[in-house]
Amino acid sequence: MSGAIHLPENYEAPPRSGVVIAVAEDVDPKLLGSKVIFPEWAGLEFTVDAERLLILVPSELYATIGEDPGDEA
Repeated sequence: MSGAIHLPENYEAPPRSGVVIAVAEDVDPKLLGSKVIFPEWAGLEFTVDAERLLILVPSELYATIGEDPGDEA
């Protein structure tokens, strides 16, 4: 997979990235483990056991940018 996403210099919401850890029934399960980028203002953020999590809907995603390599140390 290759490609690019162009965001203008004056874009007001810089993108963030994260790894998909769960999906709803109506979302492609192939997204699990994928690294994605999304707008700074997207989603609903909350904390569980001191870990920050974010709920997004698919329309809030800019792109899937590959699989998370994980901690392969």
